[in-house]
Amino acid sequence: MKKISVIVPVYNVEKYLPRCIESILHQTYENIELILVNDGSTDTSGSICDSYAVRDSRVQVVHQANSGVSAARNAGIHLAAGEYLQFVDSDDYIDANMTEIMAAVLDKNTASVVMCGYKRIDSSTGQCMQTVCFEPDGFYSYDELLNIFVDLYLQWVINLCWNKMYRARMIKENSILFAGDINPAEDVFFNLEVIKKGTGFEITAVCPYNYVIYDYGSTLSGKIRPNMYEIHKLLFETVMSLYEDRSLYSEQIYNLEMDYSRGLITRIILQLAVLYGWKNYRAYLGKAREIRTDEILNKSLNSMESKSWQERLMKFLIRNDMFFSIFVFARLKRYFRERVPGIFRVLRKGGGIQMPSR
Repeated sequence: MKKISVIVPVYNVEKYLPRCIESILHQTYENIELILVNDGSTDTSGSICDSYAVRDSRVQVVHQANSGVSAARNAGIHLAAGEYLQFVDSDDYIDANMTEIMAAVLDKNTASVVMCGYKRIDSSTGQCMQTVCFEPDGFYSYDELLNIFVDLYLQWVINLCWNKMYRARMIKENSILFAGDINPAEDVFFNLEVIKKGTGFEITAVCPYNYVIYDYGSTLSGKIRPNMYEIHKLLFETVMSLYEDRSLYSEQIYNLEMDYSRGLITRIILQLAVLYGWKNYRAYLGKAREIRTDEILNKSLNSMESKSWQERLMKFLIRNDMFFSIFVFARLKRYFRERVPGIFRVLRKGGGIQMPSR
């Protein structure tokens, strides 16, 4: 039975951390080491980690100054002694047989990574809101993976690190680490490196990971950075670099361009309005005008199929360079999220707020 290193970055999650740790320590697969990386927590998360290390010899704890989730995961990778690597977020939890299922898949072939589905859990009720998985499952070579990559990408199956198990040797020999200067989307860039260096990829159509949704409205208040547009564009270009002969993948490339453009008008330009605020409207206006000149966006606008009334509205506003109206629209959505959450949830069901909750 191979040893598996389970890496958990920890930061100010005292309320949820015991549930996460318990779900890992009670796996049906027992030969694990649990590496808890306390990333400068200011609550009792660090002491909770230490208490589990005292009780269970499989638990290792690393305490470091706050450096971000990428640095925490990288610290775990460097410390890991297992043949396989698994990541779990500290406010989520896993089914009792997840590690066993994933390890069994890697044991049977030469795949560099196995990916599974996951359940989206409502934090207030504990109920499953949605299952996300991909079929058909099985082994895929690099070329075979490219044929389905867009589907995996748009369904948020390949984008994440916590619904996967990796061969540690492949990760370490190729010096694959999480980029500390790219947040959000650090998971995606990590997995793109795995794809480029990997020798095969396995998909299993089970959903043993529980991804907990804590705030329905966090899209307009979560991980917003001034360089969101630059990261979005870099991610698109990195994904496109997988397709060397683009004539063979015209449909995939079209779908990627649509997704990129849709992300600009339904997420990025709205998030930046929230970030800059009224005092920095001129800075927002400059960034909005820069986005408006994006080559892929302008190529895609006319053929983009609107999936909601909000997308139709945003297409109209973008086409007519109505940046002030876009700014006001974004600010109103934030107001509703904070002051009238019931209305915000209705708006959210109408589309246009599609970013992952965390």
